[in-house]
Amino acid sequence: MGKVYNRETQVLAGVCSVGVCMMFAAYLAKVGGILLEQVTGLSFTGGVVVFTVAAVFYTVYGGLRATVLTDTIQFIIFALVIPFIALAAFFHPSFDVHRASTAVIDLSHQAWTKDTILGITGVALAFLLGETLIPPRI
Repeated sequence: MGKVYNRETQVLAGVCSVGVCMMFAAYLAKVGGILLEQVTGLSFTGGVVVFTVAAVFYTVYGGLRATVLTDTIQFIIFALVIPFIALAAFFHPSFDVHRASTAVIDLSHQAWTKDTILGITGVALAFLLGETLIPPRI
């Protein structure tokens, strides 16, 4: 950024990038804390600490190779499991398309109404920015 524009732009881009990454990390820690609290009964604070420590170790010792391997395994599992579950549900005798679509609509509405404006903004920014947080290489 500094080579293409100027030093002030480089500093501003750096501050914005760090700020956005801190927001993402805080939101993910919150979600991880809630998840561990509900699944294991651990306190929210304890869940945040466990989740954050695990994320730090994964980032420091796993790096890009671990991320690529994780994404590959998730893709294979999702490519096999999601169609199987969809077919099993669709052909199950008690499956009702109307009831399922109503439940999906209700759950989607609840997901947006139970979160805070900051949380919704963080999720929206994550989708909008995507890979743009990677520093530019010119």
